[in-house]
Amino acid sequence: MLQKTNTLMSCFIAFCVCNNRLSAQETPYLRQASRQPMHAVETKLEPWLQKPYLQTPIETATATDLFIAAQLWQQANPPKQLKLKDDDFAKFQRKLYQWQREGTHQPTSANERMDAFFKYEQHPVTQARRKANRVDPNWQLLGPKTNPVEVPYHEIGYAEESRDNAGLGRINCIEFSNWDANNLWVGTSTGGVWKSWNGGKQWYNISMTLPIMEISEIAVDQTNSNILYVATGDRDAGAYNGTGGYNGSGNRSRLYKTTDGGDSWTQIQANFGGGIFIWGLYTHPTRPNEVVVVKANGVYKSTDGGATWNEPLVINRQTEFYFANAASNPINPNRMYVLTLEERPANYYIFWLNRSDDFGNTWRRMDSITSGINEQSFFNTDMKLAIAPSDPNCVYLSSLEVDTTHNSVRFGILTRTLDGGRTWQDRARYPSVPNLSGWILGDSTDLGSQGIYDMVLAVDPKNKNRVFVSGVDMWGSENGGQSFSKTTFWLDALGKSAHADHHWGEFQPKTGTFFLATDGGLYKTNHLKVGDQAAIVHCYSDSAYNGFRLNCYEFPTQWEYAGNGIANNEFYAIAVSKSNPNFILGGTQDNGTFKYQNGNWTSVLGGDGLVPLIHPANPNIFYGSVPGGTLFRTSDGGRNYKYVTEAMDAVDRGAWLTPMALVEASPNTLIQAREKQVWRSTTAGETWQRISNFPQGRIGNHTTAMEIAPSDGNIIWTAKWIANNYLNLEQPTSFLYKTTNAGTSWTNVWSPQFPTYPSELTDIAIHPTQPNKIWVTFSAGFVATEPNQAKKVFYSADAGATWVNLTSGLPPVPVWTIAISAESYDDAIYVGTGVGIFYRDNRTNGFIEYQNQQMPKGTIVTDLKIHAASRRIYAATHGHGLWRADLYDNPRYAPAAANKAEPSFFLSIYPNPSAGMLDIVWENDKIPVESLQIADLMGKIVYQEADFKGKSLVNLTALANGIYMVQLKTAEAVVTKKILMER
Repeated sequence: MLQKTNTLMSCFIAFCVCNNRLSAQETPYLRQASRQPMHAVETKLEPWLQKPYLQTPIETATATDLFIAAQLWQQANPPKQLKLKDDDFAKFQRKLYQWQREGTHQPTSANERMDAFFKYEQHPVTQARRKANRVDPNWQLLGPKTNPVEVPYHEIGYAEESRDNAGLGRINCIEFSNWDANNLWVGTSTGGVWKSWNGGKQWYNISMTLPIMEISEIAVDQTNSNILYVATGDRDAGAYNGTGGYNGSGNRSRLYKTTDGGDSWTQIQANFGGGIFIWGLYTHPTRPNEVVVVKANGVYKSTDGGATWNEPLVINRQTEFYFANAASNPINPNRMYVLTLEERPANYYIFWLNRSDDFGNTWRRMDSITSGINEQSFFNTDMKLAIAPSDPNCVYLSSLEVDTTHNSVRFGILTRTLDGGRTWQDRARYPSVPNLSGWILGDSTDLGSQGIYDMVLAVDPKNKNRVFVSGVDMWGSENGGQSFSKTTFWLDALGKSAHADHHWGEFQPKTGTFFLATDGGLYKTNHLKVGDQAAIVHCYSDSAYNGFRLNCYEFPTQWEYAGNGIANNEFYAIAVSKSNPNFILGGTQDNGTFKYQNGNWTSVLGGDGLVPLIHPANPNIFYGSVPGGTLFRTSDGGRNYKYVTEAMDAVDRGAWLTPMALVEASPNTLIQAREKQVWRSTTAGETWQRISNFPQGRIGNHTTAMEIAPSDGNIIWTAKWIANNYLNLEQPTSFLYKTTNAGTSWTNVWSPQFPTYPSELTDIAIHPTQPNKIWVTFSAGFVATEPNQAKKVFYSADAGATWVNLTSGLPPVPVWTIAISAESYDDAIYVGTGVGIFYRDNRTNGFIEYQNQQMPKGTIVTDLKIHAASRRIYAATHGHGLWRADLYDNPRYAPAAANKAEPSFFLSIYPNPSAGMLDIVWENDKIPVESLQIADLMGKIVYQEADFKGKSLVNLTALANGIYMVQLKTAEAVVTKKILMER
């Protein structure tokens, strides 16, 4: 979420003109079932995805088509300085950035990523290479695991500002236990499934063996909490999840089941028909083998725990569209509702509520909803249903509305039935109530919404007249929706509150505690109270930041952060201080820039955090960036910032993630590669000069990577592509430029050996001391037979005159990032991919996995950094936080470097984890070995060799599962490594 910097940076405000339709099959009866209110349809088309911006049909649009459409829309809607958070267009850009980094014709899903990885792991060549290279990385999760402390700051030259309520990563869904209020589960956007056994105080990941980390729905067997069902797929980003998300075809969701609490998972094989996502997933509370799945084309039910399925509710694909659903009522679990839309001749539409009184076995259509939503302005907008827990006949429906005057979508109406769907009464309609989907006060100046991304509707379990509507913020009503007051605010100008962008809100059925899932994590409160709208309006001032005077009002609801322990931060990029390896900055999605210092995390800058930079000698001087390359500098550790790219922002917009770096030998010199040109500052950002004159495409300019040679700040490499007309969208012109004189002249060294569109050059690495040695990486999608799969990592020893392909050994997934070891005598490199980290040197015969049991498989690794002095590597992930490990590359191949090596680098143990048989090898004949012993964690010796010869096959099959310590005594030191016995 773009935030603190809103008064300065460019926010591209786009308001969604939804043009969605959801097909279904014949039969006028619909299905139902979902506690989570769902999006209107899976086929939303925002303005930038329609003509004249998108020139190709959405069903066949490529990532490049989408990028060009976004550029054209930006040209027609120039950036504005607005006091608003990020909008739908910003969220679209975020997804577009990921698609481009994946390098596929069609935007892809986590399922495709993991299918490619599984096939790679099972391949005999992979198994042989793994056995030949005994790799035992000691990855450690640095976090953040708890909500970071917020450091107050302000911008030099501006009044002190409030900031967003900081948090961790996005939570998509929540599931409760009806018999134990302390048990709850959450599904994250890319971090898997997490369980708490103490009401949200502590969490652990139960999906480590299920490396498909995008979770939309969870259902638990209420008679046996070890049995769970999860639906994969990032549903709340569904409007941006690829062309399948627009035309209703394809399957992004899969259904998995565990019977042992998450130790193992099995995919449920079922033909759920078309539609992208599973929108609802339910088990009957007393008949646990009854499972209901809700998709866009029907409701499916199993009565045998998922073994077989039928479809009791089907939609007529010709005339009906599936819009929203609601869960069974806690008092009457058999009661379910689903909302559908029927298209009549001459653009006339009727909304229907369909009801089941037997947990989805049969359905009947109620009378049409005779309210304002049967108007044209409500067609193709988001709607939510919520049942009052105290009265299963009381159902609320909230809807967005198309505002044709302002070409936007805003909150439209709240309507209610008290007789189970037979009759309806409109409770509130804009403008009699505020725009409940807006960003500030919801008044006539607060237009637009994020409804296609986040929408919540909840009813108090004890009072059906207390209703809450939530999107960016939460609004509450004490009178059944006739009036509303703001209940949370995404900035802390009105006191501490919940993070913005609410995806799921629900009262725990036993305790009544309200849980709120947001872009910044999980919050809970025992007393959800409605704010005082008159007092809030009184605090509003046009001259104040985001409209509110600080410390003027504080919301009555006291929120407790309930997500501590869920390490699901989505990092874009990191920086490690050269002078202090325990000082790290990380830019994160939705939650700003974080600082890690000596084991503690703090939030130091708001907004979407992108690329950070740290002064090599003084870590109190650092930079944080937000989308578009907008850059802020601090000289006092983050208490004060200065906006240093204002002039450049006005003439050359940066990409969502703008490549940038500083010159280590001259740290006041910064380089940014914007969409059009490369820019340099020699004054720590105070002034900027253009140092390139690259050709520009008329409709496409895209810079993808940039790097400065560590040993020579005059050597700069940058990669970009351009498109000039719609006829060559499929083959934009690609460039790899280099300069050796700080930009006075540039040479294009793009090689015909490199992959073709849609593959994208994702990263550049230059050897720390030998600037002619260059490595470049590419995206390549997830199809193993695609030619680009064999062209993902290239190396040049002569500054780009010739290139060698080093791709062998990598799975068919994109490569996001690369890091070079400074002390390696064997050209050791590490790459971060769409499924984890891989290593190669000149003796490994290709790439090998560089992961262990602690780091979840299937993790997207977005950035790698090496700290040479401490011989450690740091990995930023999308959805699993920040990790650290020792380097694997071993300087033992060069005798002069042997004394520099850590002794542990010479001890190889394979496999680890092990079922009992271990190869233990000491690989340094220059340092004699005296003895070998293995002990358990209590110190008891379980195996020893007094005269270890340097290599042994050790049989430990008699030992119990657990962690043991291998200790090898040499003439110089005692070398210790951990092993895990696991069967």
